[in-house]
Amino acid sequence: MERTRGAARGPGRGFTILELTIVLGILAMLVGLLVPGVSGSLRDGRAARILDLYGQVARASQAFYADTERLPIELGTSADLTPAAHQLSFAQDLRGWDGPYLAAPITPAANPRGGQVLLLDGTDSPLYAAGPFDLVGDGNLTRGAAGVLVIARIEETVAHRVDSAIDRDIPGPWPSAGRAKYAGGDLQILVFSPPSAVAQTPRPPAGGAAPDWWSQWWVRIGAGAASAPGDPAGGDGSNGQAKGKDKK
Repeated sequence: MERTRGAARGPGRGFTILELTIVLGILAMLVGLLVPGVSGSLRDGRAARILDLYGQVARASQAFYADTERLPIELGTSADLTPAAHQLSFAQDLRGWDGPYLAAPITPAANPRGGQVLLLDGTDSPLYAAGPFDLVGDGNLTRGAAGVLVIARIEETVAHRVDSAIDRDIPGPWPSAGRAKYAGGDLQILVFSPPSAVAQTPRPPAGGAAPDWWSQWWVRIGAGAASAPGDPAGGDGSNGQAKGKDKK
């Protein structure tokens, strides 16, 4: 008896090339639809981790400054957990120190990409040349003693998401204007500016070359001035929430 055309496939017969091509095409379409969404979620998650770290460090820095009248450092560069490199999380022999101000020391694990994380005590730190910062997008550059958080090797898309959350209303190019700055693949965030400790370099007057006095002139914020705009914890240096208790 002749086998009827279109009869059920026998147990030993495999898929035809056409059938495999159709199945692979459908799988490729599904992957194309899913991958952008997954990638976007990963970038959003990395940005959220950085913003959470930013808020914790800002509050801790303010509490530390309120207690000690100094700016802290936290150097998340390796597995080295010496107290000298982690002033917010390890006990310090400093007048007024009443920490810990962070629940755990900052390490590269705080970086979504596993790179270095540095909390510096100024834009002129010998450890890293951070800033200066154009805080309000008007060309005036802020530099000097300030808490600067540096997160190394961050993707540009993630840095842009962080910048949009911190500096959403600041005019100017996003990599250089505002509290968050992106340069050389590193994200720099000015987290805390103590009163009367930050110098500003004003931009030159409009039209013509800047006079000699301008290039040498720095305007210091008065003792009663608030910290730089956008500080998530305010500018009075008295917020002790980073330690989970009220400051004395």
